[in-house]
Amino acid sequence: MRSLSRLDVFYRQWHDELTRDVERACDTFAQAMGNAGAVAKTVREARLDVVVLPDVGMSAKSVLLANLRLARAQCAAWGHPVSTGSECVEYFISCEAMEPEDAQAHYSEKLITLPGIGVRYRPAEATGVGDRAQFGLPSDRHVYLCPQSLCKIHPDNDALFIQLVDRDPRALIVFFDGQSTGQTIAFAKRLEQAMRARSVPPRQHIQVPAADGPRAVPRRDDRARRDDRHVALERGQHRWTRFRPRCPS
Repeated sequence: MRSLSRLDVFYRQWHDELTRDVERACDTFAQAMGNAGAVAKTVREARLDVVVLPDVGMSAKSVLLANLRLARAQCAAWGHPVSTGSECVEYFISCEAMEPEDAQAHYSEKLITLPGIGVRYRPAEATGVGDRAQFGLPSDRHVYLCPQSLCKIHPDNDALFIQLVDRDPRALIVFFDGQSTGQTIAFAKRLEQAMRARSVPPRQHIQVPAADGPRAVPRRDDRARRDDRHVALERGQHRWTRFRPRCPS
């Protein structure tokens, strides 16, 4: 039997500073590319004892992999905080801070909660205050940033955004672009329709980068954009735990 201290890591996309730190610390580091079948073959050939799937549900490939037997024990983590419902995933790793008392009833897996938010973020390096003009943000408005993936902003939250601009006529709510242009445009249209139904002029109060043409700001610039906002908004369904530690106080 292999040593319990052995760590094999397979990554699919990014190769940033954190990825390089993991690469230096583990025994085996490999890129698992291709379709779900190719990734499954690579992982199975490694004969792992435990597989951890960090974000089942964020892509079709992750859902397929969660329903395949890749190791003797398989875990999902809260990169997407919803039970996989898969018979092939025995454990779900979550965090105490966002789970209710009856949390286990909402999971098909055995729930394991880590203390606090369950992660330790490296403090973000200061990048200076962003220039509003650089991001197409007017200097005379109160900027509210909703730093979350558009696919996680539930329609129930639309009423909260409308209530916000009702109370603050100078409000400008800023969202990041989605994973695709179609997703971004669909979200912008949904919010615009909700605002028009309440006689609120949407183009005066919301900014969604990819739907607004040349003012688009990619997600990689989120730190600079956050530095120049007035307020960061949090929603009820999917809380933005990943962004909170990176926001300036």
